[in-house]
Amino acid sequence: MYDRQVNSDKFDAGTIIKVNQIKNLQFKDLPEPARRYIAIRSARIFHDRVVGSTELHRFYQEDEFQAWQTLLEYEGDVADYNLFDNYDVFRVIDRLPGSSSNRLGYNVIDSYTT
Repeated sequence: MYDRQVNSDKFDAGTIIKVNQIKNLQFKDLPEPARRYIAIRSARIFHDRVVGSTELHRFYQEDEFQAWQTLLEYEGDVADYNLFDNYDVFRVIDRLPGSSSNRLGYNVIDSYTT
């Protein structure tokens, strides 16, 4: 590990460090939609570089798009997404009831009428 703020790889004993760990998964450990997308995309790229048929390219591209959509749908099903994690939704919920002013301190309605 390396601390970029102090340009050092030395840490004090007992220091608590929070990290985001990224794991490299083996292909066999990936979920099926991810494996399918990787296989279809790599086949399309290989085909484009070796064969180059424009007719088949269109079919491969459609298959790749469908696999990508399936992967996004799978991620949406298994991920722990919450409606309130989105800033746009939070901004609406965070509004003060009965006020038409924003966080900058001026009245939005008055600024449109003057």
